[in-house]
Amino acid sequence: MVAAREVEIYRRDVDKLSVAERETILKPYLPPKRTTTTRPPKAQPIRDFLKTQLHILVFAVMHAVFSLYIRYRQAYHILLDRVFAVLYYHHRAPELIRQDIRGLNKVPQHLSVILELKEEEQGFAGLEKLLDDVAEISAWCAGARIPMLSVYEKTGPLSVVERQSLVDAYTES
Repeated sequence: MVAAREVEIYRRDVDKLSVAERETILKPYLPPKRTTTTRPPKAQPIRDFLKTQLHILVFAVMHAVFSLYIRYRQAYHILLDRVFAVLYYHHRAPELIRQDIRGLNKVPQHLSVILELKEEEQGFAGLEKLLDDVAEISAWCAGARIPMLSVYEKTGPLSVVERQSLVDAYTES
């Protein structure tokens, strides 16, 4: 670092000092002069090629290991979810639903759900999926002791099934 005294002298006497004197003041703070000329580095195509290939290999190995780790985690969690779905299936034990809602401060007296029939699920398979969803929700409401359930579906196939079941029930009696 330049001493404060030298800075003050330099600023005050900058016009009075010759070029040689200014250089002697600054010389201790300048980098040393190079005595040899440096040649540009030689091109080493084989070494550069091998270095590039090594980097690609390391990247590929890291990518493969990380990909295997991610796949293993996904498979583990899928398997764990399936096991818990079988063990804690709420149709088999409604007390599981009650246990889930026990932490709630208030339980609704009326639950409304909106279902949607997807375009690719048109026909009997889509209707069956909607009916399964309604059965699942109504079983959950029964387990949670929610007395009223309203089901809305925009396209209307559930209302056709409801009317048909009402007609069938009327003709049977």
